[in-house]
Amino acid sequence: MLDIWRTVYPNESKLTWHSNTKPTIFCRLDYFLISESLCNIIDTCNIKPGFLTDHSLVELKLHNIQPERGPGYFKINNSILLDTQYQTQIKQEILNTVQNNKDANPNTLWEVIKGNIRNTTIRYTSFKQKETHKLETETIKTIETLEKQLHQTNTNDTTDIENEITLKKQILDGIYHTQLNGILLRARAQHVEHNEKTQNTSQTLKNVEVNKKLYTN
Repeated sequence: MLDIWRTVYPNESKLTWHSNTKPTIFCRLDYFLISESLCNIIDTCNIKPGFLTDHSLVELKLHNIQPERGPGYFKINNSILLDTQYQTQIKQEILNTVQNNKDANPNTLWEVIKGNIRNTTIRYTSFKQKETHKLETETIKTIETLEKQLHQTNTNDTTDIENEITLKKQILDGIYHTQLNGILLRARAQHVEHNEKTQNTSQTLKNVEVNKKLYTN
């Protein structure tokens, strides 16, 4: 079995845990062990700051082997419906659209509103993703710097550094909590959609069987 992080970074030194005792003890307790035959499907292996725990996060990414897919169709990310800033933008977009299309018939107006909501949503989610990614990256770098300072400090009074690390990890926790809520909402929506398709398919098959019996009797 291979310690994949050590295999990828043979000369690098990173630690995944430190004690709360004085003097502070550091060590690398957390790692992935994989068979050599799996190395060719490993994309990256990184050690990142953890949250809600005193251990670091060991991240292992595998190659995403999936068949090519087309562009698909627009589907709203349900998690942003709880975002008050997004709600305000959409309300204003609808008001502006109605104001600028007073003479349009209801069907045309509805199509214009849907198109504008779609465009506004795409712009907003793209902006939020970039903003969140920037905050996540900066927070992780800050935590890594603080943990390095904690490791290298010669004083026993490390309270300020530890408090700052805790504060930054709370920010990271908030980011991941929001992302997790989005994943759960999308998973529920996919589950409902899948069940509806399954029920429709089942009903179609039943109708086919009924029609067969009608024609054969």
